[in-house]
Amino acid sequence: MLSDIMIGQFFPGKSILHRLDAMAKILMLFALIISIFYVTVNMIIFCLLYLIL
Repeated sequence: MLSDIMIGQFFPGKSILHRLDAMAKILMLFALIISIFYVTVNMIIFCLLYLIL
């Protein structure tokens, strides 16, 4: 079944993620980006404080 599909061709998925609304996927992506940024900034601040103290 997957052997005759060209690269870039649409293939419908059946998972929960595929069935979600597009806006829900975009909001989850933004939440992921913000959480990664938050953790990264906090780790940098923690490391700098650890080096200073």
